[in-house]
Amino acid sequence: MAAEGGIRLRSSALILVLSGLTLVLGFAVQVALAATLGTSREMDIFLVAVTLPTLLATVSLTVSSFFLVPALNERLTTRGDAAATALAATTVRRSALVAFVVVVALEVGAAPAIRVVAPGLDPDAVRSAAALLRIMLIGSLFDLLRGVLTAIQYSRDRFLLPQLAPSLNHALLVLSALFLLKPFGLVGLATGWSLGSLAMFVALLPALRGLHVLRPNAGVPLSEPGVGGGGLLPILVVAGLTQLSPVIDRLVASLLPAGSISYLGYGSKMLEILVRTVPMAVALSAFPVLSRHAASGDRDRLRSTALAALRWALLGAVPLALGVLVFRVQIVRVLFQRGAFDAEATRNVARACAWYAVAFVPASVAYLFNHVLFAARKAWFLAGVGLGSLVLTAALDLALARTSGFVGVAQAFLVVSTVQVVILGGFLQLRWRQFSGALLLPFTAQVAGACAAMAATWAATWTLTKAWSTTLPALWLGFDVGAGLAVFVLVLWWLRNSELRSALEGLSGTIGRSRPVAGSETR
Repeated sequence: MAAEGGIRLRSSALILVLSGLTLVLGFAVQVALAATLGTSREMDIFLVAVTLPTLLATVSLTVSSFFLVPALNERLTTRGDAAATALAATTVRRSALVAFVVVVALEVGAAPAIRVVAPGLDPDAVRSAAALLRIMLIGSLFDLLRGVLTAIQYSRDRFLLPQLAPSLNHALLVLSALFLLKPFGLVGLATGWSLGSLAMFVALLPALRGLHVLRPNAGVPLSEPGVGGGGLLPILVVAGLTQLSPVIDRLVASLLPAGSISYLGYGSKMLEILVRTVPMAVALSAFPVLSRHAASGDRDRLRSTALAALRWALLGAVPLALGVLVFRVQIVRVLFQRGAFDAEATRNVARACAWYAVAFVPASVAYLFNHVLFAARKAWFLAGVGLGSLVLTAALDLALARTSGFVGVAQAFLVVSTVQVVILGGFLQLRWRQFSGALLLPFTAQVAGACAAMAATWAATWTLTKAWSTTLPALWLGFDVGAGLAVFVLVLWWLRNSELRSALEGLSGTIGRSRPVAGSETR
């Protein structure tokens, strides 16, 4: 499939398909948990316990990807394959030691850690959450190493296993929720979490092929100038600051009435799953290309690749955000309202989803801009933005939670995401003239026209099929949403949108030919 502006469409399509599988399984996990736990105290305890393991896994993935992908590409470009292999092997060995130390420290201090994360929990809940945390930390040992293996695969333009691994994790969590939760309680669910982490690690073991991690060598200083865009420290700072925002959200929610943690947990999970669609597919497939352009000093190709990625990200994020915003109550009701998840829980989760849906667009753009600036070695600038975002998150969470309750936390996320886009986009524009109005304005008009047609379609189908909403709610929801998205695509095609046409033509060419065309992208 041809590449457009450096965006590897086949890689993006592969990531998108596998992310779709993860999306389905992720929803299945939430459905199973909602039916059994709803928004109960037990669900709050589980979400608090999972906060630190999630933080460790996300920081590891972020640090490893943003450090190793540019570093390995730079090593390969300037010093050859042997130097890149040595860096990868050294990073694996050092990461194993760090992972062991971090996990042991948290195992010892599990209870104090829970009290810091959720100071509003009562002593019994703290003890229960600490016990769950100790079980999940076993999985964190594998998650911390998985981040390094994922980055090695990305640097080789191999996206299959890193995107397949989360699906294995979600499948095991679904099985745990269905078969271990009732007989063993939350302990069974925590055990499934650690088994899922182990499964993801095992799936990524092929990344170690040829590294000889047990063979000593001279090693690579992680603070070496030019490695990973300025060294490991600024990347670690950025990742830590960025991922502390959800921790602050949960901390503030623990001070609110019971159920607030769960309402925000379901709502933010919806946002997380949305990000795993087109925005993540575009950013992850573009990042190795961006890193290579940055390493070679080709600013023009770096700029064109970033602009193409922005258009693709918006093309996917905007209709998805509108769909969730318009159908939020119906989506939550169809997915979750059964068993312990009652109508009141549906209303409250839908309220949070409304703000997360609006925030999805700026969050997707900020996610991409972070990848662009990491590729361009602006890690310390990102660290400053991350610190400011963290302070703003804490201030807005506390202020808005006083007036709007748990919804204020979701509102704060929207404001912070928008501020990040303004700062990061402004920096890119002032520094490199990143965005061309001549290219973005026609694209914006096309997307706006397609969205208007999609909204009109939803208004029509909503009226015509309203009777289905009570008898066949899932079918009604799928038909209405699908009809609107189909019209969105058709209008873009009629308006001759270049991204859509290149994707459809590439797909048609892939299906129609039995052998690759010379010069086409293969990954």
